Amino acid sequence: MRASARERADMVNSQFVTDAEVDKYIDSSRQRLYNILVGKFESYFIKWVTQAALLPISAGAAGLKVGEADYMLPADYYKMVLVERDYSGSSSELNRYRWAEVPRYRGLSNGAPTGYVLYGSNDYDPQSTGAAVSGSRIRLLPAPDVTTYNLTFTYVPACPLLVADTGPTGSMDHINGFNDWVELDVVIKMLTKEEADVRGLVAERGQWMDAMEAVFIPRDIGQPSTAMGDLFNTGIDDGYE
Repeated sequence: MRASARERADMVNSQFVTDAEVDKYIDSSRQRLYNILVGKFESYFIKWVTQAALLPISAGAAGLKVGEADYMLPADYYKMVLVERDYSGSSSELNRYRWAEVPRYRGLSNGAPTGYVLYGSNDYDPQSTGAAVSGSRIRLLPAPDVTTYNLTFTYVPACPLLVADTGPTGSMDHINGFNDWVELDVVIKMLTKEEADVRGLVAERGQWMDAMEAVFIPRDIGQPSTAMGDLFNTGIDDGYE
């Protein structure tokens, strides 16, 4: 992609934009496209983990901890879709609460989590391991009273950075090979640094986005839980049968 972008920008033998800069442009453009696609079609990117992947904020090994309400989500966490609880044959979806609703749980004993709050950013290491920490945090409400709840977290992962020119870590499969849009966005960035006129390329990039959306829309992976049945005229409005 780096070489292809250089060819299109007519910078094959120029280091006005260095390889390191082009690499940054590529990742930036991939993340931009990923955010657009997630915003429109998040179901294509979801993954899930169980409570075994949660790291207690206070201390200790990964997994649920009695009385512990706060946990680190997986390092690649980007956006929560659904949290489910299964215990003793009973399954339910946990409610997503706002911080304004948290005080009602203060002072209550531990119990079966019925809801959660998402918070935090990628800014600290809760257990002082010195390792790079990413992901955000979740508070279970109320704090679990046992460690045997089966929790499932369905979420959208973050767009992974490319760290190699070959191999899985150099792949763009996670965005279904939409290399042309990314390449065009990179070329626009390169030529903008050169202060060239990129209006035609911007228009072409928009056309690519329209084409990609046209591909995704017919591939709806879900269906409504109920279907509309027969309609009948109540005698109030005309035109219904």
